[in-house]
Order: sequence, then structure tokens, then C-alpha cells
Amino acid sequence: ADATIAHRLFAAGAVLLGKTHLVEFAFGGTGVNHHYGTPVNPWDPETHRLPGGSSSGSGVAVAAGLAPAALGSDTGGSVRIPASFCGLTGLKPTFGLLPNTGVLPLDPTLDSIGPLCRTAQDCALLCQAMADPLPGDSLVDRLEGEVAGLRLCFPREYFWDDVDAEVEAAVRASASIFADLGVYVDEISLEVLNDLVEWRSGPSTTAVEAYLYHRRNLEAHLDQFDPIVSARILDGHDILAADFLQQLRIRDELRRKAHTALENVDFLITPTTPFAAPILDEIDRDEVYFPINGLCLRNTIAVNLLDLCAVSLPCGFTRDGLPIGLQLIGHPRDEARLLRLVRAFEQATDYNLLTPALDDFA
Repeated sequence: ADATIAHRLFAAGAVLLGKTHLVEFAFGGTGVNHHYGTPVNPWDPETHRLPGGSSSGSGVAVAAGLAPAALGSDTGGSVRIPASFCGLTGLKPTFGLLPNTGVLPLDPTLDSIGPLCRTAQDCALLCQAMADPLPGDSLVDRLEGEVAGLRLCFPREYFWDDVDAEVEAAVRASASIFADLGVYVDEISLEVLNDLVEWRSGPSTTAVEAYLYHRRNLEAHLDQFDPIVSARILDGHDILAADFLQQLRIRDELRRKAHTALENVDFLITPTTPFAAPILDEIDRDEVYFPINGLCLRNTIAVNLLDLCAVSLPCGFTRDGLPIGLQLIGHPRDEARLLRLVRAFEQATDYNLLTPALDDFA
């Protein structure tokens, strides 16, 4: 049966073209799929760079002009990472804003459905069609309005480790664009991010949730799983229930701490990923793949764990012509103001309008 979001899109008049490839069971940030093939990032098809994951095919389809928009699931960055690597606008809505009914789960406590598009307006249109009726004006109507006076802060911690110089320069340079729009740009220290690093070093709650869902198939058909994905799922096998529940309790405390710390801030600004799209062949060994996968997810997963909303949007290009993604992070249920800020940035720049040379893409 179709997912609830599909029924709602059909009811709104959408034409669904089909399904795209993704990381197996949506468990990975690189976009690699060993069974069905890794979609080719259209910004450098000859080199075959990573499309980002897990919603790799969704990002490639929109970037290549095969569809005006696509959907992905975002448990730790699976909409925003492809958006970053493919030069798109990708929204991770607040958990629960869009129904997950009928969608294959990875971690039901974190999974969010989100759109990958070229513009904030398209993201708003899709969200509006898929969400439960929203109080007040529609998301699309609320895109129009002032952004002057909003407070946008660069976190000092966590998000800048191992960031490529070109990526950091592009993200920090965007501050002047926001300032010209009347946005107050500042820096902020968030001690909760250090606590989050410690939390992430503990047992993986997502591995537990994934193992609970897949355990019978793992026992019967382990050889049919992507070995990289099965290894991550099997991490959940030996985690004690007491440790799992303790992790959930601490996560709730971190969320309260983060929301309190952000009371006087409208949005955070960070790189979406620490680097532009890496080359596929350079991560073909486990000892390379797993660290790169972790770095792909690091900046985005913080949003899911702290129960915030966020969007990735293009803010520049590397010397090799690869898109650079900027992440704006907002409060829960603040998608309207978040997308309004993205739209204002789009109107002041042309990054979201630039497309790859499709003559080289096949």
C-alpha cells in the first residue's frame, strides 16, 4: 500500500514518476548501494562522486533535472546530505510534522520525511501538501515577509572540526549576505554540543531500533544484506535494554538543554557537510568508508537528536565546481520562518538556479 504522504500528494494533484535508489534501508550518509548501484552525482559524472545519502537517487534525480522535486527520509541527515552534495534545497522538518505511516522505518524515534527541491517555495508546497492541516496561514503564504531583525548564530563548537577550508570559507562568507538582508549575525557557545559528542560515543539507539525491525531477516538472509549496512544494524544486537533506555533518557535531557540554550536565537548556521562530494572509488575500503560516513552525518545528525528542524541550501562551489551546502537550523515547528530565510537568501544569490552540465550526464 502507498504511504500516507503519497496519498496526500496524489490528492493534491502530484504526478509521482517512480522510485529512486538509496542506501540500503536508508542506513548511511554516503549514498553507496552495493546491490543496485550508487547513483552518479551529476556535478562530476566522469569521476563518479558520491551523491550523498541515504536519499541518493532523490538528490541525483532533481539535480539532473529528471524531476522538479523528490522525497527522502531523514533520520540523521539523509535529505540534507544529498542536497549538499547535489546543490539542492533539502528540508528536514520537525519530527512528526509529516506522517511516517507506510514508510519503511529506520529509527521510528527520529525518522522524518522531507523534500529535496531547487527552491524554498517548492519545499513549502510539498510540505503543505503532505502535512496535517496547519493552523493559520499556509507554509507557502508565510514565505513572504521580513527577515530583518532575525538573529542567526554560528556555533563555536562541534560543527567545524575537519571542515575543508573551501567549505568553511563559503559558509562564513554567507554571513555578509544575511547581514545585508538585515539579519543580525553573531556567534554562540553551546555547551550541549559537547554533551552530544559524549552521548554519541555511547550505545547507538538507532542501531537498536534498526535491529528490532530487521532481526528476523538478518537471521534468515544475512548474506543478502549489504555487508556495510548489516554491520551497522548488528551493532544493535548486543546493546542492553537498560543502556538503550538510559540513552533515550539522556537524549531527552539534551533536547531540553538545547532548546533552553537557543531561546534567544532564531537560527543556527553551519556547514551541512564538512566537505563537498568525495570520489566513490576512494572510499571502497571499510577503514576509509566508515570515517567518511561518520563525517557526512556529523553536522546533520545533531538536528535529529536535538529535535530541531533544518534545511540545506547551496552557498557556493569548490574550485572543482562542486556544490557547497549551508545548513540553517531552526526551532521545532518553525519551518515557515526557516523557509522564509532560505527564500530571502535565494533572492539575493543565484546558487540554487545553477545546474550541472547535463551533456556529460548519462
